[in-house]
Amino acid sequence: AGDGEYYAAFREVLVPVARRFDPDFVLVSAGFDAHRDDPLASIELSSAAFGHLTAALTDVADECAGGRILLLLEGGYELAALTASVDASGAVLRQPRPFDRSDGELTMYAQQSREALSSFWGKI
Repeated sequence: AGDGEYYAAFREVLVPVARRFDPDFVLVSAGFDAHRDDPLASIELSSAAFGHLTAALTDVADECAGGRILLLLEGGYELAALTASVDASGAVLRQPRPFDRSDGELTMYAQQSREALSSFWGKI
């Protein structure tokens, strides 16, 4: 399987299921050993594919989890492929993302947090 097959699987299966699940947090076991140059796998993903797949997951995180996403490095054993793949995913994560939300409940929690921290940090 290569980029096209993975894109289709994400588009047709993983993303719809993730949206239906409606996670509070997206945690990704980010294994890059699916790269076509990795010596331990027989999967044919390009470095760019990891960026595209990360973008799909950040969309789910933005839609369902308030943008909360964490990628934990797991595998990848060909160093040039690993570097390029991590960079492709990191580039997606470094893009500006929606942050300002006018959600009354979040505002209430933010205010409560500010009040709780004020004895330690003064007025914030």
